[in-house]
Amino acid sequence: MDSLQKRLCARVFLFCLIDEIPMTLILRRSSNQLCPGQEESPGGKVELDESLEDAAIREAYEEAGLFLKGDLFPVCQNIFQMKETEFTETIFLHKLSTPPEKITLSKEHDCYKWVPYSLFYTADFHPDVKTLLLQYKETIDQWITIKFSIRRNP
Repeated sequence: MDSLQKRLCARVFLFCLIDEIPMTLILRRSSNQLCPGQEESPGGKVELDESLEDAAIREAYEEAGLFLKGDLFPVCQNIFQMKETEFTETIFLHKLSTPPEKITLSKEHDCYKWVPYSLFYTADFHPDVKTLLLQYKETIDQWITIKFSIRRNP
């Protein structure tokens, strides 16, 4: 008999153009949180009667003060275990129409930065998340190219 509790999570990587460069928002976990200093995007547990997309939208608001408008693109799922719980996390991408004027961090995070997409995969994400993102790099690159009308060199 499987004694693990199962929970759904949603995480959203946010991108926008700043000075004509695709950038992504990276949050750093506070020193009094699990995994202090680790870099991540907004995300967390899905509430009862909440869709994965709605959870990602809510987490972006709770953790960064951002109201998301438009579609979320599901990239992949990450399954991991913490203590007695197995989490299935859906990772989304979202393009912000304009750079936000203000980021309002929750207590979970102590700072943020905008990172050029060219450096996205060098962020200090959890090793499992980094591995997963690298596995889906081609899909993410295609999404970035389409959403930001980037021309690829032949």
